[in-house]
Amino acid sequence: MMRKRQENGITLIALVITIIVLLILAGVAIATLTGDNSIIKKANDAKVENEKAEIKDILGIAINTIAIERGENKEYYKDKETFIEKGKLDIDTYAIDDYEYNLDNNLVQFKIYKKNGTKNQYKCEIDLTTGNININQDGIAKDDDKKENLEYEQQGLLVHLDGINNTGTGHKNDTETWQNIAQVENKVAENAYKVKGTSAWEENALKLDGNTYYNIKSPVNNSYGTAEVCVYIDLDMQVVNENRWYFCSSIFGCELSGTQKDWAIIIDKNGNFAIGYNTATIYSSNVYALDGKIHVLSYTYTKSKIVFYVDGNKITEIQYSPSGDICPEFGIGWNRCEDVTKITGKIYSVRFYEDELTEEQIKNNYLVDYSRFNIENSKPKTALLDTENPLGYVNTYGEFTKISADNYLLKTASWYERINIPITNLEEGKDYKLKFSIKIDDAKYGTDSAMGNLYGVRDSYIDSVYDGNKYGKNMIEDLNENTYEIAFRAHSQTMYLCLTFGDLIDGKSYNIHIKNVN
Repeated sequence: MMRKRQENGITLIALVITIIVLLILAGVAIATLTGDNSIIKKANDAKVENEKAEIKDILGIAINTIAIERGENKEYYKDKETFIEKGKLDIDTYAIDDYEYNLDNNLVQFKIYKKNGTKNQYKCEIDLTTGNININQDGIAKDDDKKENLEYEQQGLLVHLDGINNTGTGHKNDTETWQNIAQVENKVAENAYKVKGTSAWEENALKLDGNTYYNIKSPVNNSYGTAEVCVYIDLDMQVVNENRWYFCSSIFGCELSGTQKDWAIIIDKNGNFAIGYNTATIYSSNVYALDGKIHVLSYTYTKSKIVFYVDGNKITEIQYSPSGDICPEFGIGWNRCEDVTKITGKIYSVRFYEDELTEEQIKNNYLVDYSRFNIENSKPKTALLDTENPLGYVNTYGEFTKISADNYLLKTASWYERINIPITNLEEGKDYKLKFSIKIDDAKYGTDSAMGNLYGVRDSYIDSVYDGNKYGKNMIEDLNENTYEIAFRAHSQTMYLCLTFGDLIDGKSYNIHIKNVN
């Protein structure tokens, strides 16, 4: 009996030892599979590196393809669509976002990702002077993979005005002040800022109608730091045609009657986001402001430089040593001094930092705004040309005849003809984007250079050639040689796209193909 009990005891000890050994082995296995040096992480890192190498290869092929066809001509890099088309990039496999062609330093910058890859997108830069391709070391999560738990950078935050929490305890549409919700004890930064003009709020933003604006006492004593604003510009806003920044449409900034510490985030006369500084200097981006989208604009300023960002992407860094008075007050929706600079649109958020934020911090704040204010869903709806219905045309000696839904014969034309194409089923007050193509046959009928002006979208079709006041204010973007895009705000259920054809050969006929592009 004693021996039996002894055998049982040995068996129990062996079992315990076995369990301990198994736990140790399990721990080793888990450590091997997880952590910074894990098999899984190494495998994922290797996959990312392979993906980056693959992307670099296809971009290199694209550059060589363009170089063979067009040599040193940089026109093929001017927009994303042309670059993709002429570089023969496979858009079913790869996607390109945030495309920028920086003419000043011959750089093309964009983000690219493989659609069925790691779900990382990579910041790419092509140096057109050297042909070098640079890809960032770390993948950036695509917009649909952004983390919801991101928070605004808090270090150095002095002023934070939020359109959702405009009172500090929630949202009110009838408040005449905008509460500063930055968690700091700073005597310079005020607790609340009073609306100038008419106070008009939506559920997540302050509406600017050309009369509503804010003045903010400077929260920093030395005028150095970081300013950020999340903004939407009305599609039908009248952009000021001015070469001096302090008379341009101003989103955020200060003008001090000639002193050189002035600056502002503005919209230039072409409708692009820009910065203005010094006495009259303007540095423009290639980002069109009246595109129906919410944008985040960031500006860092120090004793030696200005750095400008749009939607988390660095636009320019300017070596600049400001002098003069300290800006005592900043304007939101204008530059504080000139009524002509007031804008129409919406302000979602404003932030002031006493520190110069890094590029990573700027990107983080953009991602928070992206999620908080639903930037992805701010894009305009799609509008379509009603080419099936009769077209309105004016001041013609010739005659438009519809051959098919996208083909119209302009018979015995004179040198100048105009056509108005209906856009139907619109919802008043909503923003739309229209994409269309125009092609003029030249083999049989006339010349291939007959495309004239694109006068934009109109409330009603134009009935006079010389009545310039009736022309639309909308900018039409030339995507490539045949395709165009325009964003506009619907003011009625039916509006009209106005097109002109100039320098036509008298007595000749032209086939004109006009169709929607989806």
